[in-house]
Amino acid sequence: MPAKIVKEPPATDSEYLFSIAFGSCNNQKKSQTYWKGIVNYFGGEHGPGYPDVWIWAGDIVYVDTENHAKLKHAYSVFKNSDYKAFIEGCERSGCRIVGIWDDHDFGDNNLVGDFGSNLPTDSPFKKLSKVQRKASLVDFLGEPTRAKVAEKEQIYAAYDFERAGIKIRLILLDLRYDRQEPGENAKIMGQPQWEWLRKNLMDRDVDLHFVVSSTQVLRLDDRKETWAEYPQQRKQLLELIGASPAQGTVLLSGDIHAAEISRLGNEEEDRYGIDYPLYEITSNGLNRLRCFLSFCNYHWKNPYQEGFVIKMNFGEIDIARSVDGELVLVTTLRSSESPKIEVLLRKNIRFAPR
Repeated sequence: MPAKIVKEPPATDSEYLFSIAFGSCNNQKKSQTYWKGIVNYFGGEHGPGYPDVWIWAGDIVYVDTENHAKLKHAYSVFKNSDYKAFIEGCERSGCRIVGIWDDHDFGDNNLVGDFGSNLPTDSPFKKLSKVQRKASLVDFLGEPTRAKVAEKEQIYAAYDFERAGIKIRLILLDLRYDRQEPGENAKIMGQPQWEWLRKNLMDRDVDLHFVVSSTQVLRLDDRKETWAEYPQQRKQLLELIGASPAQGTVLLSGDIHAAEISRLGNEEEDRYGIDYPLYEITSNGLNRLRCFLSFCNYHWKNPYQEGFVIKMNFGEIDIARSVDGELVLVTTLRSSESPKIEVLLRKNIRFAPR
């Protein structure tokens, strides 16, 4: 019989505290059989067990529509596909499922939410409002998302976990609701969300932050959707991370239809006051690539890139602590289309004690 999958600690004096898995870009119109492999990987007889939390980083479904019934139907079709076994496995193990939207589950390709005071006649929100779209997403995700976003129209939320005295905070951003068309001083988030984010990042009780952004933060290419299209707000985000008293922060993102690991780099980390390596782990897409036949359309460059693979994938992060207080994150990007869920990219990230 095959041996049980055991995640070896990154050092002999380390112990695992918490695990995260995340993914994005699931086209509900395509086959969902890949979930059988994911379920077998996590929950099979020889699997490592389900993570503590699964994070949807956007584009959960592809429904560019103004019809509420079609949107609800798309979520229902997906929820009752092979994905259902993953939900059931999570429920049995105590794994929570949380998430945010991106453009295709928000309304349309590259859609911005801020049209000014008057909606144009061709706006996707004329017939199907943001409130209705949010309700459909929340119905799909259920708890704990419903409780976290009940008091606001947007879907940004923070989730706290504590293990052996280490406090971990997941910060999920809403990058569609107030987003404007790109520009030097354009906004990707509105002021209320910025104030909320500052409060969450400045909490001295939190040791480790995961900031979940449906749009890539570090990549500077402004021809594709990135924070670089909003340079002032990108600077503001990185300065906030630098000012945070946390032991470390990691960026999680999707959108690009590939697996990528990037690091900001020493010089720029120093510029923003970040005294640890700032990594971005990008997982996308679960069952969709930007390819036609054998040609894959990836023309951008990323000077911060440490690894890049064009394969369907999901992300996995295991958090350990050594006896001297160092936090070690084993970050892995795995193939979602391989029955063996093979490793595509892997990086150990270390944060020194505060």
